[in-house]
Amino acid sequence: MTCHSPASDWSGSFRFDLAPLLPCPDMAKRQGDDLQRKDRVIAAAPLVGVPEGTGGRVTTVNGFRWRRYWVTFDNGIEIGSLDGALLTHVNKKGEPV
Repeated sequence: MTCHSPASDWSGSFRFDLAPLLPCPDMAKRQGDDLQRKDRVIAAAPLVGVPEGTGGRVTTVNGFRWRRYWVTFDNGIEIGSLDGALLTHVNKKGEPV
């Protein structure tokens, strides 16, 4: 995603100069322990239909003050509204990040 800077010359109307596509400086960045969509995780506690240690992938992130996650686990179970404390972020090798 990019931001467009307005043209330097004002010719009576406002226009955007599309040539220099500059990155937005205020784009959302990963903060603290927050997970992002497509992150690999493992279940840190036994869940309904998902044993502890089962791998999965975050499919949806929602919430402002309380982050909740939808995760599709490797055994085919999909669970929503999971607190981050129930998940452990792992890298591609399965090692905790």
